[in-house]
Amino acid sequence: MINIEIDAIENEKQSVIMFYKKQVEAFRAIKKEAEKVEWADTNYDRFVESMNEIGSALSAILQTVTNGSDVYVISEILPLAREYLENERKFPRI
Repeated sequence: MINIEIDAIENEKQSVIMFYKKQVEAFRAIKKEAEKVEWADTNYDRFVESMNEIGSALSAILQTVTNGSDVYVISEILPLAREYLENERKFPRI
């Protein structure tokens, strides 16, 4: 017999979404603080390029994993898990 905990899967989905939202918030906070600094050397261009690369990578990862309300893999598995549990209930236990 297979045990599927739907609530645990849904909680995991929310955890993934919250984790990525925190990453976006942290990125925005760093970028906002960096805008307050007066840059007087050539490191500024490198910093801006690095932040743009980080932002692009973060965006790409987020779009691959979630749309902000669903985690694609988990959202696709949940209906299948529910269907499995429904079918499992129809068969007698041996």
